[in-house]
Amino acid sequence: MAEAVFKGRIACRLDAQVNALGEKSPTFSRYSYLDQEGKLQIGNPVSKLIRTSLISINTLIVSMGSVIGLVLGIAIGYIGHPFFGAFFFACMTIGAWVQSSAFGKRRAYGVWRGSCPHCEEPLKISARKAETKTVSCAMCTHRVTLNNELFRLSPWYAS
Repeated sequence: MAEAVFKGRIACRLDAQVNALGEKSPTFSRYSYLDQEGKLQIGNPVSKLIRTSLISINTLIVSMGSVIGLVLGIAIGYIGHPFFGAFFFACMTIGAWVQSSAFGKRRAYGVWRGSCPHCEEPLKISARKAETKTVSCAMCTHRVTLNNELFRLSPWYAS
């Protein structure tokens, strides 16, 4: 069993554990996630907390920018320049949309790592602790179901 060593201490186990039934059970990484390309990103509680805080602050900034754009757009239009007021409002709204899309990609934290029950190749499934999920193995294309903390083969018609 491979283990990560950090300053002489065992940090975490990387391979699947053998459970009481003799089956290899996958390991769960609570703060890890799969990025847009499907690569495993190892996280920690602090990075998740910082990201959550930044998303909240970003939402506040975007909301305030939209309100300021609306109020100033109406004010500019009211003083006799309706074209510039509408243009200012449109620019602020587009800017708020661009800013909100920076954090628009929601991460699903929680990755199960183990091996495919058919081909024994490494398999990663992005799912929460008690979630049931069915995916295809990238190597053998068989359907694998994560259920009750175990990887099991599933029929082709299962979704």
